[in-house]
Amino acid sequence: MKSALPWAIGESFLSAASSLLTTLTVARLVLPEELGLAAIAIAIPMVVQALLLTGPTNALIRTPRIDVATLDSMTWCFLVLGVIGWLFCIGVAPVVALLYDHSELIPLLQIYGASCFLQAAMSVPTALLTRKMRTRTLALRTLGQKIATLVVTLSTALLGWGSWAIVIGSLVGFAIATAVLLYRQPRRPRLYFSWNAIVPILKLGGLNSIETLAGAITPRAFLLVFGRVQGLEALGWLNFGIRLVDELANILSMAITRMSLPFFSALTRSGIDDRDAFLRGSHLIVGVSAPVLFGLAAIASDLIPIVFGDRWTEAILTTQIVSIVWALKFTRVLSSALLLARGSQAPQIANSWIAFATGTLAAAAVGNWPFQFAVWSYVVPTLITVPLGIYMLKVITGMSALSQIRCVLKPLLISAGMFLALLYLRNAMIDDLQPIWRVFISVACGICSYVALVLLIDRHSWQNALRNLR
Repeated sequence: MKSALPWAIGESFLSAASSLLTTLTVARLVLPEELGLAAIAIAIPMVVQALLLTGPTNALIRTPRIDVATLDSMTWCFLVLGVIGWLFCIGVAPVVALLYDHSELIPLLQIYGASCFLQAAMSVPTALLTRKMRTRTLALRTLGQKIATLVVTLSTALLGWGSWAIVIGSLVGFAIATAVLLYRQPRRPRLYFSWNAIVPILKLGGLNSIETLAGAITPRAFLLVFGRVQGLEALGWLNFGIRLVDELANILSMAITRMSLPFFSALTRSGIDDRDAFLRGSHLIVGVSAPVLFGLAAIASDLIPIVFGDRWTEAILTTQIVSIVWALKFTRVLSSALLLARGSQAPQIANSWIAFATGTLAAAAVGNWPFQFAVWSYVVPTLITVPLGIYMLKVITGMSALSQIRCVLKPLLISAGMFLALLYLRNAMIDDLQPIWRVFISVACGICSYVALVLLIDRHSWQNALRNLR
C-alpha cells in the first residue's frame, strides 16, 4: 500500500496538470457553444462505457482468484462489448442530432463512439494492475493519455477545428492509453473463450454496472437535459465550470478511487473492522480537499477572467457552485468502496439512481430560467443524496450518523471559515488592487488562515492522521 500510494498521488497530479492545460487551451481557442457540442458528443459514449464495462472491470478487481482461462475469456468478452457500444453510438447519433437540432453531432458522436472499443481493450489490464496496486504502470498510462490529449487538442484547436478539437484530442488520448497498457502486459491473450469462466464475473459485475451506470448518467444526463432546455452556449458555460473543478478535484479523487476498493477489500478478507478506517480516512480526505475547493470558490471571480478570458465570466458562478458540491461529495467518497467491499451494493445503487432522478428533474425544471438561477439546479442531487447516504451507511455498517458527520465537520467548518474570511478580505480590504494581486494575496492568506484554524481547532486529529500514515 505505501509503495503504491506515491504513484497514485503522482498520477493524480500529472493528470490534473495536463487536464488543466487542456482546459486552458479549450477556453482560449474554443467558443462556449462548441464546448457544449463536444460535451454532448462525449457524454453519451461515457454512459455506454459505464453500462457495459465498468461493472465487469470492478468484478475482476474483487474476484478472490483469477486464472488464465478467465483472463483470456474476459478479454474477448470486453472487446465484443466495446464493439456493441460503438455500434450503439453510431445508431443513436441521428436521433441525438435531431433532438438538439444540430447535424454536426452525428459525425462527432459516431467518431467518439470508438472510445467504447478502446476502453474495452484496456479493461482487463486496468483491472489486473488496480488489483495488484501496480500504480506505476497506471500512472504512465494516464500521463501518456493526458499529454496526447493536450497536444492534439491544442494543435487542432489552433487550426480552428472547434468541437472536433476536443473530441479528436480525447479520442487520441484513449488510443495512447490503450497502447501503453497493452505494451506493458507480460502476456498476450490466447484465442480462447469459455462461458463458464466469464459468467461468475458478469454476475458479480451486474449490480455494480447498475450502480456505476447511475453514477455515470447523473452528471451527463444533467448536462444533456440542461443543454436541451438552456441552449448550447449555456451548456458550454456549465460544462466549463464542471470541467475546471473536476480536474482539480481529480487530483485527490483518482488516487482515492485507485486505492480505496483494494484497501477495503483487503480489510474485509482479513476480517478487520473497516469502520474506523472509513472515519479516519474521510476526515483526512475532507481536510485536504475542502480548503482547496472553498479557496477556488473564493478566488474564481478574479482567477477565471485572468486565466481563461472574459468570454467565460458567466462560468464564475458555475465554478463556485461545483466547488462547494465537490466539497460535499468528498465527505462520502469512501462510501462506495466500503459497501462494495462488503458486498452491500443495493443501498449505493438506490442512492445513485435517486441522484440521477433528482438531477434530471432539476435540470428539466429550470426551463427558460436565466442562467444564473438555472445553474443552481446542479446542487439538488448532492443535497439529497449526502444525508441519504449517511443514513444508508448507518443501517448497513452500524456507524452512527453522528460519527459520520463529526469526522468531517471540523474540516468543513474550518474551510467555510477560511472562505468567508477571503470574501471579506477581497471586498473590504483589497478590492482596489489589480485582479492578479488579489489572487496572490487571497491564496497566501487562505493558506495561512486555514493552517492557523487547524492548529487552533483540529490539531490532534491531524497529528493522529500523520502518525498513522507513517
